[in-house]
Amino acid sequence: MTLPVYAEMRDAQQQDNPRWYWILLLLIPTMALYLKLVGWPPGLVDANVYRSAVATWLGGKTPYHFNSTVNFLYPPVFLLALAAIRRAVLFHGFWPLYLTAHVCATLLLPWLLFRYFLQKHAWSLFGFYWLFFAAPGFLGMLSLWFGNIACICWAAMLAAAIYGLERKRWLLFYIAVFVCASIKITFLPVLLLPCLCGERQFLKSVLCAASALAGLEAQALMFPGLFAQFREILALETTNLGDVGKGAFGIFFHLFHPLHVHGLVLPAAGYLIVALLVLGMLLRLKHIYGDRQPDSWPALVLLGVLFIIPRVQFYDLCLGFPLAFILATRLLRIRTQLFLYAILFLFSLPWFIWTRDRVFNGGYEWMLIFVLFAISYREIAKLEVVSQKTVPPATTGPESHSIYSVYESPV
Repeated sequence: MTLPVYAEMRDAQQQDNPRWYWILLLLIPTMALYLKLVGWPPGLVDANVYRSAVATWLGGKTPYHFNSTVNFLYPPVFLLALAAIRRAVLFHGFWPLYLTAHVCATLLLPWLLFRYFLQKHAWSLFGFYWLFFAAPGFLGMLSLWFGNIACICWAAMLAAAIYGLERKRWLLFYIAVFVCASIKITFLPVLLLPCLCGERQFLKSVLCAASALAGLEAQALMFPGLFAQFREILALETTNLGDVGKGAFGIFFHLFHPLHVHGLVLPAAGYLIVALLVLGMLLRLKHIYGDRQPDSWPALVLLGVLFIIPRVQFYDLCLGFPLAFILATRLLRIRTQLFLYAILFLFSLPWFIWTRDRVFNGGYEWMLIFVLFAISYREIAKLEVVSQKTVPPATTGPESHSIYSVYESPV
């Protein structure tokens, strides 16, 4: 039985889908603005750091030398893996191989999010790609421009998560997370996906996390000199450059630093409060719904993961904006979605232009995504409360197992 309130929401969303030609009209001026501000060709800053680090290492020198621009901030295993790949392919083949993988992974990410996390939630695929690459702060475009390994890691983890979400098989996901966390240990919060979206996956997730942490400690034993340099350059990156991410930890760090409150205790406490708050929200919503999960529950969990990652960057946040924006605007039944997007985009430009290398270029987007996440959480919780009060206990069928089975309609 379709409840009137859900039927009204369904009709509203069918009328409010942004037309592709309005999005297309925004394409040329927005991309022109980006190229004006960032330039052409792509700088590929992080990718160049990898290439330089491998060349330095193969030349007999350490790549862990600190400078005031961009540093190599990865554990020895990543350096050795890149060097092994470099030796295995032709001299000029390594660079095109990595760039091809990076571009393909970045272009794959919006499709994975659209198809398997939002369940084609009202927007078209073209519109979703637009929200991904032309998000406030140009999160997706910067991710493509910088060439960071995170895009490849995210594509691998999310693609592996499909088997867990659809077939209840999480082994490939655990392997992908272990490999990616060996490169960036901050990926470990991604293990919340099987814990909250799967069944009886907690112990397996703990085992995967423990294995990744043990692997990091093993590197300290196997390569003590390199690992010591790796830890030292991480500390210098934090204290000298303030490169602590664009999330809660980074925002609190840069708020306290001008007040001459040095150290990491207060920023860490602020981050921990936010992380526990988000985790508590997800656990409460899972408790409210029980075994019945909203169709977009994986999207909400993935958003929560982004807030729990301690050193989140724009190449992580690019996943969050399209998910959060579509969820919140549909749950609130906002009809002028493109107008709202334009306002949020314009407010991001001052941070993007005048504070390019500061935390609030990215911090603004983090706070924006957090607000949209909180709105979505509140509305999804309210929908379940309403359904419990209005659906008769004897009701059976699809409507009784998923609020979003009525609320969402494929495009």
